[in-house]
Amino acid sequence: MWYVVNWGATKHIWATVILLVLTSSVEARELPSEVDLRAAYCIPYLQEFINAARLPPMLVDSPEAQQAAEELLSDLTSDLRRLQLYLVPRLRYLDPLGIAAARKKGEEDLVKLHKYSETCRTKCQHFLNKPSQESCFKTCHADAPVNIRFKVCGDLSWLPF
Repeated sequence: MWYVVNWGATKHIWATVILLVLTSSVEARELPSEVDLRAAYCIPYLQEFINAARLPPMLVDSPEAQQAAEELLSDLTSDLRRLQLYLVPRLRYLDPLGIAAARKKGEEDLVKLHKYSETCRTKCQHFLNKPSQESCFKTCHADAPVNIRFKVCGDLSWLPF
């Protein structure tokens, strides 16, 4: 009788184990790759710069500057589209926490970049309305620690397609 009771309990345990394995495999998601994480990190960066590149026509002083602004906007939009075309179809198969963390880090680094830009404006204030003001600001901005991480967002050669 002990064997009968034990066998019945064992069948119940195995049925539970099989049920858990089947349901967990449906929900199991793979960890994001380095490429997935980079794509998630760069999306907020490109979105921010697309918004900044949309200058009102009254702020552009020449047709050449207008053309350059349009080309920049087109390039940034194309890069954002490439990132999205890579990442969006993969999202359903990836663990969402890693993707969310990478995106959040990109957003936090943008905030740091804006704060650093304010520091550069203050640092270069004494060059106000002089040709060297732009040079000072570019040099200062290039030294921002977060720019190292954002460099991967400017060259998407790491994307598989």
